[in-house]
Amino acid sequence: MKSLFFLLAGCAVLLSQVIDHNSRGMKFYRAKEYQSAYEEFKKAVAIDSTRAIALFNLICTESLLLEQGKRCDLDINPKDVTDQLAILLKMKPEWATKVALDPDLTWIRNTYAFQTLIGRNPSVDADLVILLESISWYGPSPGAYGPVGTIDFSNGYCTISSLNIDGKLEFTHSKPYPYKVLNGTIYVVMVDKKSEEKQVVVKGKLSKGTLSFEGFPFVYTDDPDHCSA
Repeated sequence: MKSLFFLLAGCAVLLSQVIDHNSRGMKFYRAKEYQSAYEEFKKAVAIDSTRAIALFNLICTESLLLEQGKRCDLDINPKDVTDQLAILLKMKPEWATKVALDPDLTWIRNTYAFQTLIGRNPSVDADLVILLESISWYGPSPGAYGPVGTIDFSNGYCTISSLNIDGKLEFTHSKPYPYKVLNGTIYVVMVDKKSEEKQVVVKGKLSKGTLSFEGFPFVYTDDPDHCSA
């Protein structure tokens, strides 16, 4: 009987600590001191990872910090955040709508891992369009300048940008090219570089989070990879 008493007492102490850290985290969160909130929520989840509200608060804070560009400073891996979301939705499937709509989760929602977590399938044309247009796509980051290119999809058009590292560090942007999706393949109608009047159809694929096009010098992912700079 004593052992049960001490066990219950110990659980009560741990619960009190979780509530305390979560409450402190919420004070920082409301004050928009997200880094301090992150530390408190992380402590709460470390004590008891089954406390759904503390885990949700941690995920929201991580998404906001990623949006603020704090990924490298705090070593927040977007894939880990999505894994946390998967755990949360297993515990609280009724929170799916909350996760889908909460504005603090905007950054993490715009990732391939999140979109596939909620059931988007790149082999389904309607889903492929959503994946293309809801995600920011980046080329590789081989040096200190960040991604060397981006590709943006919106309302049936895509714009290709490339970083000019000679002289001014600035992006040059293509004009919007129309694109369509058919049977899992992306078709972009571009202009031939040698003859501006000639149109060229370039085919692309999205597979396992990697976006590739025929003849392009590199592939695109949702990872800006600033930490390699």
